[in-house]
Amino acid sequence: MTPAVVTDETGTIACFASATGENLPIVVTLNAARVLDATAALLGVDHAELARFALSAPAGADGLVLVPYLEGERTPNRPDATGALHGLTLASSTPAHLARAAVEGLLCGLADALDALVEAGVPVRRALLVGGGVRSEAVARIAPAVFRRPVLRPTPGDYVADGAARQAAWVLAGTPAPPDWAAAGTETSRPRPHRPSGSGTPRSGGIDGDPPVTAAGQHTVRRHNLALVLAEVAGPEPVSRATVAARTGLTRGTVSSLVEELIAAGLVTELAAARGGTGRPASPLRLDPSGPAGLGVEIGVDAVGACVVDLTGRVRARRTAASDHRDAPPAAGLATAAALAAEVVAEAGLGIAGAAVALPGVVSRDGVLERAPNLPRWVDVAVGAELHARLGGIDVRAYNEADLAALAELWSGGPADAVCVSGGIGVGAGILLGGRLFHGAGGRAGEIGHVVVDPDGPPCHCGGRGCLETAAGLEVLHADSLTTAGRALGVALAGAINLLDVPAVVLGGVYPRCGPTLIDAVRAELETRVVSRPAVDVRYSALGPDAALTGAATAVVQDLLADPGSRR
Repeated sequence: MTPAVVTDETGTIACFASATGENLPIVVTLNAARVLDATAALLGVDHAELARFALSAPAGADGLVLVPYLEGERTPNRPDATGALHGLTLASSTPAHLARAAVEGLLCGLADALDALVEAGVPVRRALLVGGGVRSEAVARIAPAVFRRPVLRPTPGDYVADGAARQAAWVLAGTPAPPDWAAAGTETSRPRPHRPSGSGTPRSGGIDGDPPVTAAGQHTVRRHNLALVLAEVAGPEPVSRATVAARTGLTRGTVSSLVEELIAAGLVTELAAARGGTGRPASPLRLDPSGPAGLGVEIGVDAVGACVVDLTGRVRARRTAASDHRDAPPAAGLATAAALAAEVVAEAGLGIAGAAVALPGVVSRDGVLERAPNLPRWVDVAVGAELHARLGGIDVRAYNEADLAALAELWSGGPADAVCVSGGIGVGAGILLGGRLFHGAGGRAGEIGHVVVDPDGPPCHCGGRGCLETAAGLEVLHADSLTTAGRALGVALAGAINLLDVPAVVLGGVYPRCGPTLIDAVRAELETRVVSRPAVDVRYSALGPDAALTGAATAVVQDLLADPGSRR
């Protein structure tokens, strides 16, 4: 309830006066119970089984999006809206994925209503779920993450009649504020702490391992469609609006409107129309190389680097510099990295959409470098926040350098399932499973450099003994030690491959400089120790030692391409 009359030119919000003279802003969205009924009937299950299916699927349903408008909806500004499925793949063609997409779709439709109210100035502090749909355990448990607010689920009852009776009691009481009635049996659920995307972890096309819940309501369907259109434009060849419409299934009018929005955002440019032929020539579309770019920064043990990558993936500026951080305070290394970043930004001459920084250690989910064994003074350093302040307030996200190197391999056409080892003074690994980074429960997976390969070996900077880093790190890589280093790598990798069942290994960082001796020793060790067949594909990275740096800048671009609506 609000004392002010809420107006909305789009017609999304209606405002009704209550018996007390207060105003009740209402957004009519969709019939949630109808969506659940239809999905349960489609799957041939009851509502309890539908909820179990939905809760067993991952958040975001692996990219499967259900736009849940069905015929007969009461939505006044969408009288002809129909439902649709987007992002269907073989992996997401399961009852659990469809159930999850249905629940998230209907909740996101309701979340858009909350967003519309907030944009109109209505304070929304919590959500009260009532009606038939609230009986679904999946709806109740997923709602807080979608609404991003506490959710109250009262004992199911006739809340329309109950509310009318309570309001009448308020009028009779004559008090300025309504009495505090607590519904019997009310349960309150709160959103779980959100994992920021700067956690060292792109969405599908970006870096986050767990995709966010995909909104499918009025505002966010357009955002989703923006990404569909941009994905077509981002292909290897320029495309026309008509081609985009044919490939996405969107109407030409919708595509033209979305394209104009992408052009205005600097993401897409229109080329000159081809001459010749009959009819009006089509103007091809492509990504705008002068549009917003990604800034990548790498802070290593003994060097820093910075680069700018444009929307087409081309590196527009890159610089590296020696900078030993082993005994220096973090502030000194951060200042050097920020200065180098400012230089490449000036050289590239492009607007910067955001930045990502690659770090040689354990990066927490909120972008803090918790520990880097080879940088003893860098403990719990909020690198992203520090660079954010030093780079004029641009968004800076922090990631583990091996993770970014692995993504760079993937984006350059590398294997979707692989252990990508980054060799330097330290040794780390990025693990790709199904084209996504595997982070582990705390975002710290991939520390292969501290897998023990010799229990009686030399001490390691981490405090242990015989870690892989002591046998295959840069400081021990010499011409006469390459076979030994390769065997140690093979021992550590064999355990990872037997555990994860990945078919490929990519050796990056300094390892490609070691030639056939090192890689042959790795292959021989894996042949002996790995139980799976066929033989593991072991290859050197073709990206060179700057894979993590390039991956950092590209991660920003990939995030932007995956969600162009975020720039509006």
